[in-house]
Amino acid sequence: MLKKILMAFALGVFAYSVAQAAFSEQLYRGLRHSQVSELQKFLSQYPDLYPEKLVTGYFGPLTESAVQRFQVKYNVVQFGNPETTGFGRVGPKTFFKLNEVGLASEVNRVPPVVEVEKPIGQVAPTGDVLPTCRVRRVPSDYSTIQAAVDAACPGDEVRIEPGFYRESVVVGKNNLKIIGESKTVLSSGNSPAISLGRDINSIEIHDLTVEMDYQTTGIDLSVSEGEANVLISGVTVKNALSGIVLFGSKGSFKLSKNLIIGSKKFGVLDGVSGLAISVLENNTFTDNDIGYYVDASTGKHRLLNSIIVSNRTYGVAFSSNSADKEQDILTVYYTNVWNNKTKDYFSNRRNEQFTPPGGNNYSTDPLFAALGDYHLRRPSLMIDGGDPNSSKDPDDTRADVGAFWFDQRVAKNDLDLLLSNLLGLFLSFFQ
Repeated sequence: MLKKILMAFALGVFAYSVAQAAFSEQLYRGLRHSQVSELQKFLSQYPDLYPEKLVTGYFGPLTESAVQRFQVKYNVVQFGNPETTGFGRVGPKTFFKLNEVGLASEVNRVPPVVEVEKPIGQVAPTGDVLPTCRVRRVPSDYSTIQAAVDAACPGDEVRIEPGFYRESVVVGKNNLKIIGESKTVLSSGNSPAISLGRDINSIEIHDLTVEMDYQTTGIDLSVSEGEANVLISGVTVKNALSGIVLFGSKGSFKLSKNLIIGSKKFGVLDGVSGLAISVLENNTFTDNDIGYYVDASTGKHRLLNSIIVSNRTYGVAFSSNSADKEQDILTVYYTNVWNNKTKDYFSNRRNEQFTPPGGNNYSTDPLFAALGDYHLRRPSLMIDGGDPNSSKDPDDTRADVGAFWFDQRVAKNDLDLLLSNLLGLFLSFFQ
């Protein structure tokens, strides 16, 4: 009898160790890894959790939904998103429960379905197989940006070659990257240059110049359904009604290294609310009516390493519908808000200026390089003035403030050249 008990105990310890070994890393949407395959094999035993039973090694939306069902069923987490509460993300607590449940997983195992990877340009109808990403070029492959976007599959890149394009692009596919190459300019008439179609919640836009005629929004990123995953970087928006518009109640919106100038109303209109987060990092907003305008009473809004200067009325303003206390939803760090004509910070709800929560902020001339050139020049306090915890600039120095980093390697080389020329001039007098 004792022998049987010891054997049972040993088998239990062995099974537990196997389960521990099976799930030992952070797993999340977008990841492709052998651990994801193990997770999918495990979840496929439970039709109520993962009815699709696909084993692809890619952590897509179906796997994320299955993880969420598992977390709810076993009371790990009930709501939220992967970034805030870990809902849909496999972290330490979920690992523990997976391993715990996994001790009994060998009983009545249902064979999983192994999905063969699709050829280029094709995606499984379920959307949980990682597509083989394809680059679609405009105008080499497609005559218009809209044609390339319409033909794209989730995960594709639409690359826009140098030139001027007058279009109003409506994105009807999730998980696309729209990327401009050098000197790519997009304009439009009475509709935004880029907007999201219904049920679209995931998009990346990089390295474009958007030029408008004050009639409408430059880029409209209003997410009506689903959890937003929005990123805009390296984009310049000029002379729009509002430069960039953000709306959504779940997920994340990030704006990084963008320049917004000359907007008739708002540089950025931020209507992010509910459980959603907006992060504006290393941007420059100038010569708009209002640089950054928050029209929300909930959500989390963060300004970091940004320059918001010389706007025609307010630098940072809250609408009359916004929160009673801005500090409940807004934080501002290492950001320069200066020389905005009426007030730098203003609440329309209370009709008074306010001091933002956060710290290490500036109110000073950023010292732009020249009129119309929003790079920095010495001795700007914005050079090396960003959050020391932010990623370093490409010249391996502390992060600068604003959309454009100051290349200290070039500056050093220029100084060395100047000193060398002066020395040569000096020595020529003695030859």
